[in-house]
Amino acid sequence: MNGDDVAAGAHAASTATDAASFSIPFLITHPTRITLSPEGRYESSRCLTSHPEFQFAGSYYHGPVREILSDLVAEQQFLDQFLQRLGPKEWDRPTPTKGWSVRDTISHLADSAELAADALNGGVRLEVYKTASDLDSLRQEAVKRGRKMRYQDVIEWWRGGRAKVVEPLSRMDADERVDWIAGSMKARTFATVRLLETWAHGLDIYAAMKHEIEDTPRLRHICFLGWKTLPYAFKMADMDYTPIRVEVMGPGYAKWVYGPADTDQVIKGPAGEFARLAVRRIKRKDAKNLKAIGDQAELALEVVHADV
Repeated sequence: MNGDDVAAGAHAASTATDAASFSIPFLITHPTRITLSPEGRYESSRCLTSHPEFQFAGSYYHGPVREILSDLVAEQQFLDQFLQRLGPKEWDRPTPTKGWSVRDTISHLADSAELAADALNGGVRLEVYKTASDLDSLRQEAVKRGRKMRYQDVIEWWRGGRAKVVEPLSRMDADERVDWIAGSMKARTFATVRLLETWAHGLDIYAAMKHEIEDTPRLRHICFLGWKTLPYAFKMADMDYTPIRVEVMGPGYAKWVYGPADTDQVIKGPAGEFARLAVRRIKRKDAKNLKAIGDQAELALEVVHADV
């Protein structure tokens, strides 16, 4: 298990602001079912559908950080636009995260973005988190800060923080290392973790508002991390890990496959359920459409934890 597994597993601007500081095309739009050519390469009638570390028959496609950032910015903008429709009282509505409101959740995202920016720019704040004995207390300080602010200022806090993350990441090579709390990780993994955090906490906010959202092709990044961090999840559960293959169906009948082709331990089902299970927004008993083939695959559905 490499440092990316450990770091990603342990970690778990408005449209105008983002556009001003970072502008790239949304490269990934409508994925389709992917098939393998005789040479083992993927074939699709549409544009890029794979995660930069997406696995096909034992080989990986390595893409630039900017391809992940396009989806990160899109996920952030989607949540930002939803927040713009909320009134003052709705910002204080409780979310499924015990003790946290919508305001608290965005305060956490803002503080996390600032910490990520600090890590990318060689700041000293990350060292405080690395040596802290109680990370939850540190994170709660950000929540307390947000409770003293107007909700308009909280969202601006988040916008400013995320812009300071996207801009430096856009200049990095995919394999460059980024220092983080539990160790360093590749820039592409770091960007993917930022997307996961936005999506997972966004689910809490949508749930608080009783708002149903449609899944998007961006789920493939969440599913990737769910699979990628399985060795770490097994380690944390004090269990041995056996290679597992994950085959999930995303929006538009896109099939996303992660893991070795020769394993007999396989997870199959909807990408939305696997992604929500991976970030602990649903329990195994609620993921009724996920099928585990093999005892290790079933255990994986119990311990998977790509949350941040």
